[in-house]
Amino acid sequence: MARFDTQLLDSRREFSKERMTELARRLQGLREIQRLPELCVYATGSYARQEAGEHSDIDLFFVHEGSSRDRRVSRLDELRLFARVIDIGEDMGFPTFSNDGEYLEILYIDDVLSKLGGREDDYHNYFTARMLLLLESAPLVGESIYRQMIDDIVEAYFRDYPDHSLNFRPVFLINDTIRFWKTLCLNYEHRRNKPEGDKDRRRRQQVKNFKLKFSRLMTCFGTVVAVCAVPSPIEKEMISSLASSVPLDRFLAATEGDAGLDELCSEVLEDYQWFMERTALSTGDLRALFESKEDKQEMFSRAEKFGERVYGVLAHFAEKNDYHRFLVV
Repeated sequence: MARFDTQLLDSRREFSKERMTELARRLQGLREIQRLPELCVYATGSYARQEAGEHSDIDLFFVHEGSSRDRRVSRLDELRLFARVIDIGEDMGFPTFSNDGEYLEILYIDDVLSKLGGREDDYHNYFTARMLLLLESAPLVGESIYRQMIDDIVEAYFRDYPDHSLNFRPVFLINDTIRFWKTLCLNYEHRRNKPEGDKDRRRRQQVKNFKLKFSRLMTCFGTVVAVCAVPSPIEKEMISSLASSVPLDRFLAATEGDAGLDELCSEVLEDYQWFMERTALSTGDLRALFESKEDKQEMFSRAEKFGERVYGVLAHFAEKNDYHRFLVV
């Protein structure tokens, strides 16, 4: 794995942490936040993965204790809060919140847990909030609430543990993670069902697809690899500790010391470094790469090979620890 240059990753991590620390300081200082002691705010995306660059946007989730039936936060308090959050984002130079702020809303942890696996899981954004909380998140406000939410969600995935403590495998969690990956892919395909005449929209979607095939794939399958690398029984503490690390570190920790994977993992890391170099470009420069047929073909060819290599690592551990019969990828 020596071909992987850690300098780029180290600089991205330092940048991400500095920006996140400043954002947390500003949010925690808001009167609108201080009036809501049961509110947790966590970041997802490139900042939570510690891979952000100067052009990266910030993705935030707001989760309150209790349930929506109690409606503990008034609509006016929500509006005041999000107005201040938007101001902070602009002041810090973050790109505008995606979809015109569509996802600036307060969710409730009891709802997120009670709908787990149900028909309403996707519809109310609970599924996305839950999976990103476990797979790629970092707390900004209400860290103790954040830690408790992770423990509660992991507990829900381990509901069958008492009856299978000698050979437990978190199949529910693995399947949900793979379902999340498939949902991301389906959402991308849905967005493609728009009029093809909008060239700018098409370029935006191509960039999103490119990022999906690298960072989101690592978020999901780096985690599945980490789980499958451990023989059963799996303990709750192991999953909770995974949630405290970033996806790439989970992948590295899982594959470290397995001599049979040295070459394949080196190629995976080279691919990911190449991806981070490309996404260091400005939005306009990155989109411009898709104007050229040759450049676009190279981008997606590398993405395809990256996915195949990550799956090769997963297949290795699935066979080694008898997980292949639980995986439907």
